[in-house]
Amino acid sequence: MFRSRGDAPLDVDLRFRVPLDRMAAMSPLHTANRAENAVPFVCAAAPGIRYTADLPQIVADPG
Repeated sequence: MFRSRGDAPLDVDLRFRVPLDRMAAMSPLHTANRAENAVPFVCAAAPGIRYTADLPQIVADPG
């Protein structure tokens, strides 16, 4: 359970419909990698309101 307090309080309960023994195989699909890899592009963007279309596509590079 995630609980946020403030101007817009919010309770969120996420349930994954994947058995725990399969979670390791499925969890790479549910990570913050894309957001984390976008940080340099967001920091380099011009000031002001930007849309995702204004930034380059962030895709995985398995190396």
